[in-house]
Amino acid sequence: MAKFIETLGKIGIKDAVLAKFSKETGEDSSVNIKGKTVSITQKNYYVNYSDLDSEDAKTIFNDKTGGFVLNKPDLISQDISILSLTAEQKKILKDYKGVIDGKHLSAIRVSYAIMNHEDSKNWEDARTLNNILESKYRLIGKKIYNLTRSGYIEGHILTELHIMKFEYQGSSSYKAKFKKDFESYLDFFPYAVYANESTIRKDLANEIMKRLRHKGVNMVEVYGRGDFNITKITDVVDKIIDTGSAEIHQKEYYEIGCNPSIRIKLKSKIVYSTTSNLTRKMKKRMKSKKKKK
Repeated sequence: MAKFIETLGKIGIKDAVLAKFSKETGEDSSVNIKGKTVSITQKNYYVNYSDLDSEDAKTIFNDKTGGFVLNKPDLISQDISILSLTAEQKKILKDYKGVIDGKHLSAIRVSYAIMNHEDSKNWEDARTLNNILESKYRLIGKKIYNLTRSGYIEGHILTELHIMKFEYQGSSSYKAKFKKDFESYLDFFPYAVYANESTIRKDLANEIMKRLRHKGVNMVEVYGRGDFNITKITDVVDKIIDTGSAEIHQKEYYEIGCNPSIRIKLKSKIVYSTTSNLTRKMKKRMKSKKKKK
């Protein structure tokens, strides 16, 4: 029980106290949290209390692992140590809370936890969380992890949120606009491409070129992890450069945990005509009139 109450304290539940002791089992059978009685089974603690956002929110504490599971819109189920986040990461999550969909916020939280364990080389915990992320959120979870891992969640996208919030001058109507923009980024993020084991070279090249041609985008970053993906990316990028469509602005080799990784920043060399279709048609007409004269 003491360990359970200590664990609750780590996630901000400071006022949990013993409520009932069972004579039959000789063990604590319930605990009081914020006026709610929490029943205790042999292995699990099930909690429902008013501070959680979801009506079916519950906390489960597992005696065997020494961890807990917390289900709510902005949290994921897993051990307390796995969910450890930095103060800065918590601040970023707070900025997004109430602005983006709860499941997307939850996926960012898990992505941060995965990153922290990868950077600490805690591969087992990182793998466990990554499996949960992919099974719970499917492709969206992978996209959000990529955006989080590469710094866009706390960089470019968060900056857009702050600018939009400032421009709306205190009105909360910016939230619906940003939520829509965020979801559009999950459909198509114009500033970066991520390669994995299943990405074939042709598709990777198409995705890069699609972004290099995208209106208003002159820089595209390409990310990959592991020797297989690094080789694939460098091959594709070399071919794109040979066509004259882009040039390498930056190339960085680094490690994620023990995995070699790469980031290549491409600068688009695609030149678009500033002459409108209407102007071109008018010029053709003028030429045809001159010929008739």
